[in-house]
Amino acid sequence: MTEKTARTKNGYSAPTGLDLNLIDPARHPKYSPNLFAFLKARKNSSQLRLARVFADERGDEYLGFLDDTGCLIGSRLLQVLSFGASTAVVSFCGSHGWTERETFWAEYIQDGRCAVDHSHTMPFVGSEHRWHVSGERRDCQWCGKASQVLRRTVQQVVVESWETVSPNFE
Repeated sequence: MTEKTARTKNGYSAPTGLDLNLIDPARHPKYSPNLFAFLKARKNSSQLRLARVFADERGDEYLGFLDDTGCLIGSRLLQVLSFGASTAVVSFCGSHGWTERETFWAEYIQDGRCAVDHSHTMPFVGSEHRWHVSGERRDCQWCGKASQVLRRTVQQVVVESWETVSPNFE
């Protein structure tokens, strides 16, 4: 468990103060409609107030909050981005070596889903609006921090196959 996580007197993660209107996908396509729906769902009201992003020892990211026993109450971040409000919230207890990504919400407000995909390789709902293409170059319209160039590679492919022949073939 990270010692830097802001806590309340009862040991839970402190409220984040996140304004849901700031990450509304109606404002900009860089924001995830699934993350927005997950946080907006009434059943997840504690997630809206308390959710932070934590990484486990392997680097997998989770959206949730720490309770007074050090368990993370939440969901895998990529599941939230994929399934939205239908994503289950569960308790992750035990030794996970949680490390909070303290700047996540600030990064997400600024860069949208690029805050989750720094390498710009993940497919997202609405990715067709992510890039501005000009010739053989494209620039990210969500964060403005990434560019890619089109590389073409020609590969020679040799195909071998067995074919049936008639019995009189010599």
